[in-house]
Amino acid sequence: MKNTMRLYQILLPLLVTALLAPLERLTAKQSNDVFTHNAMAPLDMRDDVKQWDDFSRQLIIAKSIGIDAISIDVWWGTVERKADNHFDWAYYDKITSVIESAGLHWVPIMSFHRCGGYIGEACNALIPDWVWSNYEDMGIRREDMLYRSENDDYNDEAVSLWQDDLVMNQYIEFMNEFEQHFADKAPNIDEINISMGPSGELRYPAYNPRDPRCDYPTRGCFQAYSTAARTDFKRFAERKYGKIDALNSAWNTKLSSFDDVSPPDDGTPNDGRSSEFVASNQYKNSQYGRDFIDWYHESLVDHGNRMIEAGIKAFDGAFANIEIGLKIAGIHWQMSANAPQPRITEMAVGLIPSSIDVSVRSTGFGYKKIVDMVAKYKSKRSLALHFTNLEGDDRDLIDGKNAYSQARTQVNYVATAALDAGIRIKGENAMSSSLSSEHSWDNINQSTHENIFHGLTVLRVDKVTDDPVGRNRYQQFIKSTKKK
Repeated sequence: MKNTMRLYQILLPLLVTALLAPLERLTAKQSNDVFTHNAMAPLDMRDDVKQWDDFSRQLIIAKSIGIDAISIDVWWGTVERKADNHFDWAYYDKITSVIESAGLHWVPIMSFHRCGGYIGEACNALIPDWVWSNYEDMGIRREDMLYRSENDDYNDEAVSLWQDDLVMNQYIEFMNEFEQHFADKAPNIDEINISMGPSGELRYPAYNPRDPRCDYPTRGCFQAYSTAARTDFKRFAERKYGKIDALNSAWNTKLSSFDDVSPPDDGTPNDGRSSEFVASNQYKNSQYGRDFIDWYHESLVDHGNRMIEAGIKAFDGAFANIEIGLKIAGIHWQMSANAPQPRITEMAVGLIPSSIDVSVRSTGFGYKKIVDMVAKYKSKRSLALHFTNLEGDDRDLIDGKNAYSQARTQVNYVATAALDAGIRIKGENAMSSSLSSEHSWDNINQSTHENIFHGLTVLRVDKVTDDPVGRNRYQQFIKSTKKK
């Protein structure tokens, strides 16, 4: 009897803890057991009366088919356009009120990137002008704040990650103001996404539709040629090798000092400064190449860390229990074994390194550092990783172009890497037109059912309310994934 009582005393607290733990987790905005069904709002409706009327009607339909929340881009370039510390939330007061009136929740995206330039982006929300001139008294010009490609193209889609030390406080300040202004709406906010770069994604603007040399489905253009990037690469090399002789031995070079270290420069701006670097496979077969790609990839991961930490720091009041989301792009072209340099485009956008075997599960198929980056914050905050292009196929030839796509394989890669890291992953479609396709929906269904996904956000709401195929298929999808 004594032993039985002792066992009871030991097991009872454990049993109570086990029973209460799920209840505690459910007090957060999103339980890990909930599959979210969201849709994106139009990019910008401001003065378009008809679009507002259409949107209000679409929200009623969205609610009726089971959609949970509407995601909206909160454009830095709209809210803080006029001047530093001058915030105008009027547009977002209106759109959130309309969404909530329809009985829906919302997912704000802290959009620190530019809108405009990509397919389907019918808006023009630029980075606030004052940002580019804000640091001139420090000797930092506008071009120093931009990404510079191997084609000498300066890209203003987002502030260069090599200038995070300058602008990070601006991001935090913006998020603080957002939390303060919308604090009373916290119960209706299911998640807050944070823009990590171009199109809100954690990547470099190496895929650039405005530059034909970098557009889909090319290998992409490395973005490591600004003064700030060059300086950081030199520092990386010096930290790794310590002495120039050690570097020369590893790289098989004859550099005089670390000041001579530079990104690949074997071509011209017309054909790409890294053209031979890529064509000859130096990017993966030489120590210099592996070091360069490692630095480039790790710089992006470090930026992701800083942005996550900024979000956790900023959203520590009314939004402290709301899940934070971030997105990586499905850069699925130039992946297959038939491609000239398989998986080079993922390297150009910074998503994977070349120093590891990116074909095996133990490296997350190349994505291990990114999923580990998310996983390390699990004890601090609920995080969700969003991944695009769930509708794509594995096909070498797409619309007459040698895409060498492995879109479906890539979804499995990233979902598996997320599973192994123990993080939540949610999916998106990449092209709004895909929601009119039964085949695309078949791919979305297969990808989300074969892998462990925790949500789907569709691009955009009108495609699943006004299009018969999109509406019917999303309604079926919601029914099949709704937790009982």
